[in-house]
Amino acid sequence: MTEIKHLGVSFASKHLRCLFPEYCPVLDSILSNRLFYELSASGYKSFATACNDIAEELNGTNIVCPFPGKPSWRPSDVEAALFAWVNEWK
Repeated sequence: MTEIKHLGVSFASKHLRCLFPEYCPVLDSILSNRLFYELSASGYKSFATACNDIAEELNGTNIVCPFPGKPSWRPSDVEAALFAWVNEWK
């Protein structure tokens, strides 16, 4: 996605989430800065892997996903929860 002219990691990851919400979280500048993930393809890969691992951990311990209509945690749900959490720091 980042090979499209003027489409950086943040905007590319937003497109990926719209296309594949069951797999793809968003890594924007806020999460990048506050969680120390580089805003690059390799940083996105690390972040997506971490979100997937956290989702698996939450599902494995039967922690109910708080998002309406979601029977289990997805990486994008983890990202949304992290985004809400880091925005409480203001």
